[in-house]
Amino acid sequence: MLPDNIQDPLYTIELIDVHEEDGCLSIALALPGLINQWKGQIREISLDSTFNTNASNYEVYALIGEVYGSGCPLGYLFLHATNGDSGAKERFITDFLNYFRRNCNLEPIITLTDKDFSEINAFRKVFPDAKHQLCFWHCLRAIKTRLSVLRRRPKYYDVLEAKKEFDWIDESFVPISQSKEQNPDTRIAAKALPVLTIRLNGELQNRAPDPTPKSQRLVIRLNGKIRSLVSVPSSIRPSRHNESSVPEQQGEDGNETDDEDDDENDLRREVDDFYDQTDESEIDMEDGPDWMFDEAEKTSPDPNYVFCPAPHRKQLLHLYTKHFCQHPAFVDRDGQWDKERIYREACYAMYTFCYKRGLREVWGYMWTNWYSPKMWSLWARSTSPYISRLRTTMNVENFWRQLKHDYLHKISRPRLDHLVWILIYKVTAAYVARAEVLNNGYRLGRTKALTSFQRYFKTDWEKLKSAAISGRLYTTDLKNFTCNCGRQKYNRHHLCKHLVQAFDPPPPLFFSQISRRRVPPLYQHPDLKPKDATESPFEFPDADGSVTDGDDHFWTGDREMLRGGQWRKLIGAGRSKQPQKRRRESTESLSDSRMKKPRTETQALDSDIKIIDLTADNEIVDLTGSSPAPALPDDFYGSSTMPSSPSRSSSPIHYGSDDENQTDEYVRELEKMANMFEEAAHILRGQIPFRNPIWLRSICNRKVGRDVMHLVNDVRLFEETGRTRDTTWAEGRSKSEKRRRDNTMGYTRREEEKFKEQ
Repeated sequence: MLPDNIQDPLYTIELIDVHEEDGCLSIALALPGLINQWKGQIREISLDSTFNTNASNYEVYALIGEVYGSGCPLGYLFLHATNGDSGAKERFITDFLNYFRRNCNLEPIITLTDKDFSEINAFRKVFPDAKHQLCFWHCLRAIKTRLSVLRRRPKYYDVLEAKKEFDWIDESFVPISQSKEQNPDTRIAAKALPVLTIRLNGELQNRAPDPTPKSQRLVIRLNGKIRSLVSVPSSIRPSRHNESSVPEQQGEDGNETDDEDDDENDLRREVDDFYDQTDESEIDMEDGPDWMFDEAEKTSPDPNYVFCPAPHRKQLLHLYTKHFCQHPAFVDRDGQWDKERIYREACYAMYTFCYKRGLREVWGYMWTNWYSPKMWSLWARSTSPYISRLRTTMNVENFWRQLKHDYLHKISRPRLDHLVWILIYKVTAAYVARAEVLNNGYRLGRTKALTSFQRYFKTDWEKLKSAAISGRLYTTDLKNFTCNCGRQKYNRHHLCKHLVQAFDPPPPLFFSQISRRRVPPLYQHPDLKPKDATESPFEFPDADGSVTDGDDHFWTGDREMLRGGQWRKLIGAGRSKQPQKRRRESTESLSDSRMKKPRTETQALDSDIKIIDLTADNEIVDLTGSSPAPALPDDFYGSSTMPSSPSRSSSPIHYGSDDENQTDEYVRELEKMANMFEEAAHILRGQIPFRNPIWLRSICNRKVGRDVMHLVNDVRLFEETGRTRDTTWAEGRSKSEKRRRDNTMGYTRREEEKFKEQ
């Protein structure tokens, strides 16, 4: 229960009831207030864990939801397993996720993790209708690390299973340890070979052969495993080779080259930087610890065995990146492919790449771990009708970075109860304050700061607007916001210079209202007007809660919705009492069973769930049954206590006894600082008569006291003119303007007589 004087806390914490298991200890917490506030917007959720954050060796998981491109914490799981059961972690994560599905009606369409199968399996059990997406950077790092290990053989490659999918696969092209030939060809290309793209009259020639109808193949299984494939005679397909075909594009990695400058936000450039910045110790490894590999991956006894030569690794990473980014919504020079065509062409490209270079071991590894149908669905974006806003779990990684860098930098592995206290009272409170600007009703109808996504989007848009374009012609479909240049799928915002420059420059208000959809057109806004056009083909995004627009928008920027006092309905009575908008009668993205689930504004709390009151006096919550952790000063983390007032402001600060004590500390610190400044002035004046050039040069060159001089000049300008800027123009973002603002913000003018005396 909350105290009588607190009626509307900023957020609450609920303990999640998870099962008990021998050898395992767990604590699960949820943030139902944040979930109820943002669940209409949360369509993508990420889960990741971190180690070495507490003295009890608990692994800590954070469930983060995506809200307009930013992260929002939904819950935490603390798990300590000592029984060695590999399935224990999966069972606890399943209980943890089940709470959000059952108690909070959370309905994500995309879930993200790294390649931890306990997390993957738990997500697929709890949210079977959601597309699971592996983090791109975790996948890329796993492939790069595995390719650099020289002596480890891949695990068993089921060539018959692969040939069942694609009949053009050679049954003899298998890892050396599986080859039945007496003298298999083990030659490997010593240098990187360019990849040739052949087109005839604009049609791709060296593409994957058309799939053979399944009726033409006889599959023989024994004990559930494929033992033989028998081809049924059929007409011979025409060859794809044409003597008049000429190479139209040639690139080192198989991607089409261009004479235009590369986009700075092109994912391929980031992959190059990622590969080139590798430490020397990570380039080649003879072997690695067993935990890095599957049980079936054994060390080769052959001292001359090499898994993958170094010259081919960068090309492989580029090829994987291309296949990761492809999606049926994107168009390239070869047209628009469906998900089946994308999968077939990706496997053919990777297979032919390895086949022509003699990379038997690499193809066995890539098929088994990445390109088999079961694994392909985990990481390829093309397997979902939606284009996820997130392609990595960096929102969770950023959450851990803020926890460790901002709150644990003074503490080495705190007690578990102390860590829980920091997460609840410090980290979560900071996220709640920052998330205020994401609310559609925040500063409704007035200007407001851009969100993180909007800032990066604007920067990317401005760069592409001035990028040079060659004379090559590309087809841009402005209504669907697509371009066949092939770069759109690599850009972080799915922009390209041809699309950006096809529109008239939008007004500044456009960037504060834009949001990315998950189906074409990825962007739609009335301010997106094609050049030489009188009106825009777009309207404001749908505001009725459709999944295709990505979010439950309460206001999308249409000012007509604010007229006649309608803005009052959008603001609502508060964050936890936002108005329930009408929903579409039918939505393609949700199945009938999911649409029948009630969408209530708040969920009834179970009687057996304990609510932790976060509005009471700050205490260390003892979750171990031992004595409380030692108390720390209020300014230990550089922030005030969590606000508990029901009123909201742009800068929520709680004023009370703690703030008065902190003010007294500031006063004492300032008095000490003033005494030091006076002594410094006395030292400077005392040394001037001696005119010692060495000492004078040292003081002047190092600009000792420069901050104090800036403070005096800024305060003098403020007191003499009453202004904090040199001009009446809008405040800029230069360092001097920010410094002047900081030096005069909250400053109280001195009395006139004292000022004149000085």
